Amino acid sequence: MSDRFESFGLERIHDLAPKAEWEIWYQDTFDVDCPRQVELAGRGLVKGLVELWARHLFETVQPNGQLGFSRFNLWLKQEARSVTVGGVKTGAARLRQWIFGDTRSIRQGYVQAGDAKLLEAIAAAHGKLILANQSSQAILAIASTSASREEFEAHLSQLTVQITVREATQDDLVALARLNERFNDVKTTAAQIAARLADPQCVEIPIVAEIDNQLVGFAGLRVVPLIFYKGAHAELTELFVEESYRRRGVGGALIRFAEHLAESKGAEELILHTDEENEVARKFYTAVGYEAWEIVMGKRLL
Repeated sequence: MSDRFESFGLERIHDLAPKAEWEIWYQDTFDVDCPRQVELAGRGLVKGLVELWARHLFETVQPNGQLGFSRFNLWLKQEARSVTVGGVKTGAARLRQWIFGDTRSIRQGYVQAGDAKLLEAIAAAHGKLILANQSSQAILAIASTSASREEFEAHLSQLTVQITVREATQDDLVALARLNERFNDVKTTAAQIAARLADPQCVEIPIVAEIDNQLVGFAGLRVVPLIFYKGAHAELTELFVEESYRRRGVGGALIRFAEHLAESKGAEELILHTDEENEVARKFYTAVGYEAWEIVMGKRLL
């Protein structure tokens, strides 16, 4: 076992799908006549992810953060599943610099040309996210908001905790009321939340995230059937994560659950409102794929 894995607290990384068979596929998106081809094949989920990340960061991601024409994906043969690297571009650009520095050409191999220790740590984190049905977005989001490699590594080591996201139940309401008070400074009791949920006109769905059986964050999703358009209107009404659990993928997990739930109820898009001055929130939402679409106007009625 590599000492590099031990240095990142991943002593049991050899247990992470060691028999997974994979292929690295390459595609040149500029030359449409160039067929997709297999570049490499092997066993072990983390090993395959190391090769995928190395190729993506060196060939696909340009030093300025823009994407080139080379595309790579990891094909997991037993699961018939394709894995790609995607997320905020600024995060990818930082990882490229931290791993490859000013290297412009590869002679001995992608992994050998870069910082193998950091590549392995990223691949191990991504592997655990895959086993938890999560994507690489959280890794790139952390990189985009980390001021240094050391800060990124610290947050990366916390990313791989098991996060459970689900719709809230009656048993969650006391903890949910506590989180809501911390977020919105509103003293809404568990009984009040229960009464509102029981109202037939209620269209808001509370979603909770827990780690080690403790609620650490919540979201609100409002889904309303449309009359003048097909489908439904979906809005993320709340999103809060306890400060000590931030940058661990909790916020992203809450949003992905809300997105899937909204889509299952007929929505084709999910919107949200955030303060223009809240740069931290805006950076986070941008990192997970949201864009500024329109100006929201309002008028107080009471």
